[in-house]
Amino acid sequence: MTKLLEASLQLTLTGTISVLSVSDGIEALLGFTATDYLSSKVTLQSQIHNDDQDIVEALFSTDISEPYTTFNIRIRHADGRIRCIKGTATKERNNKDNSVTLDLLLQDARSLWQTSANQTIMNNFKAMMENTDDYIYFKDRNHVFTGASQTLVDLTDPSESWTDLLGQTDYDVFPEEYADIYYHLEKLVFSGIHVAHEEQETLNNNGEKGWIDNRKYPMHDDNGQIMGLFGIARDITENKKQQQEIEQLAFYDPLTGLPNRRLLMDRIQHALTTSARSGRVGAILFLDLDHFKTLNDTLGHDVGDLLLQQVAERLKKCVRAGDTVARFGGDEFIIMLEDLSLQAPEAISEVDYIAQKILKAVNQAFTLKGKEYLSSTSIGITLFCGRDTGINELIKQADIAMYQAKSKGRNGLRFFDREMLIDIDS
Repeated sequence: MTKLLEASLQLTLTGTISVLSVSDGIEALLGFTATDYLSSKVTLQSQIHNDDQDIVEALFSTDISEPYTTFNIRIRHADGRIRCIKGTATKERNNKDNSVTLDLLLQDARSLWQTSANQTIMNNFKAMMENTDDYIYFKDRNHVFTGASQTLVDLTDPSESWTDLLGQTDYDVFPEEYADIYYHLEKLVFSGIHVAHEEQETLNNNGEKGWIDNRKYPMHDDNGQIMGLFGIARDITENKKQQQEIEQLAFYDPLTGLPNRRLLMDRIQHALTTSARSGRVGAILFLDLDHFKTLNDTLGHDVGDLLLQQVAERLKKCVRAGDTVARFGGDEFIIMLEDLSLQAPEAISEVDYIAQKILKAVNQAFTLKGKEYLSSTSIGITLFCGRDTGINELIKQADIAMYQAKSKGRNGLRFFDREMLIDIDS
């Protein structure tokens, strides 16, 4: 039977938080010596998981309205791994100087389970755990596995049998980023909600990502107190893939993989709403490849498709992460730039810089079926701020400016202005 790992600390919470005393068991529990804490070389607060800051705020405050409490917390060991810890806290105020001291008892959750008296597993429970297709698991109040299905072996390492998981926490058998995801639902369960439910990503032992529909339910003792949780997760990877394929067909161009016209319109509408709220300028760039029809007629549509794919890749490298590059149709592309400057002159300068990058990128040679091909593009640009102009009108303005760029000799750009409308009307 594994020895219970625990340590006690006393801290002063008045003024600068500091450790007054710490037991020698701290090194076995968290990997640092008592001297490390007493000299402030290491602080307990810095070791606590970022997602447990709600507990930290209550724990290290001078409020003693609840002088005694138990809690579960995640603390990073000196070896870099997260440990699940059960804590007991007692606060006391000194009436003479009004100072507050905090006495902590920290216990390793795994060793608590291993020292418990009853580890009997019924035969029918064992049969279910070894034969179900679902991911089923049970945990105690300290986030420690007390039961698990054999299917979980495919997702956990190291383990060969579901019994290998008993007495472990998620941080012992999953990569930390996935353990964080799963622990989040458990905090919700132990906060008292009836069921915690979420679709979550998984990573199997072969490095393949998948998806599960994960549900966790509280288990209560005879007094109605939460004593642990029961979870059941079902593999929805195939459903997710089908959903992603449907979304890909509905919102993305099958040739270039860029957003299609439908998704572009949705993003422009969202950008107009955001611009109205922030007051920041945005821009629509309408691109048309020069002499693309000649390429298609002389070299064939398959070569033309290769050019469109390579142009799409170059365009994505010219814009910022939050911008949208979409294929509008044929050899036409639309780029939407969001969140530019508050003032139009500065915004024009930003757009011009990106548009010049695009002209240069498209004007470099493309290798198409072993042969080099020179291309260029004409760009029309219109700015927007708020929702004063509709989507279709913005695209029309950029389109008009693009044709002006073509009429001026191609391989260039033009910003839309109202005089262009006069030229068209005349």
